[in-house]
Amino acid sequence: MKIRIFYRLEGNIYRVSVHTEDWSENDIRLMEKFGEPEINIGGEVVYERPGGEPVSVTLDDCWRRIKTESISASFDSRDTVYAQEFANVWANKVVSDISSAYTSLHAHIDDFTREVVHTLSSI
Repeated sequence: MKIRIFYRLEGNIYRVSVHTEDWSENDIRLMEKFGEPEINIGGEVVYERPGGEPVSVTLDDCWRRIKTESISASFDSRDTVYAQEFANVWANKVVSDISSAYTSLHAHIDDFTREVVHTLSSI
């Protein structure tokens, strides 16, 4: 699986879109059994300013499936001078969260799927 990130600056707005691609057949089978992993693309975004106090912005909670749903955020430089930094921090957090969700998906073990045959003898 690959994670591709698109960064765009349009009209003083820093836009980030994250896409996953190149899923293996095994990945797809695991999602068919255990469901597609989800991550919260909202929450607090904290920029650690060099030599200064951290600054943050809080985005509304927003759960997205990592394969089939769009994952994006925008940060307006008219709202904060740290829009670019917030966009970069957000993208790094999303990549980390997708990686964790992917690892968790692969930790699942299907110990339920099986076939059982009972043979009954006639009287």
